[in-house]
Amino acid sequence: MSVSDVARFLQIEEQTVRALARSGELPGVKLGKHWRFLRSELLRALRPTPPTATAGALRQRENLAAPATIGQAEAAQILGVTERTIRRMVRSGRLALIPTRTGTPRLARESVLRAAAGEYGDPPADSDGPDDGER
Repeated sequence: MSVSDVARFLQIEEQTVRALARSGELPGVKLGKHWRFLRSELLRALRPTPPTATAGALRQRENLAAPATIGQAEAAQILGVTERTIRRMVRSGRLALIPTRTGTPRLARESVLRAAAGEYGDPPADSDGPDDGER
């Protein structure tokens, strides 16, 4: 198809067809001074695209890509508390520990995210005193 054919087909100006072809928005080939287009390629390029993913679907995809566990230091950073407070939250059942093959327990990411969202109320206040027997 020529530029004039495409312009009639799309009901736009020839100048617009050339501009779209130069920008790559319309698939075409320039042979010397003239643009040429395949009808099948134009139809494919003009086919409606599927709707973009919703915010919920994107969050779900991120959660699937994210590791299921995180370390105490990362949890403390997310929640804005000390690691001592993280240990208190684990003992009180507000954060879930998951055993690992290496023997180093890690926190369930989901429980940390719920705590960050305030689902369990405010985290216990940090203090300068001993942490129930820990120093």
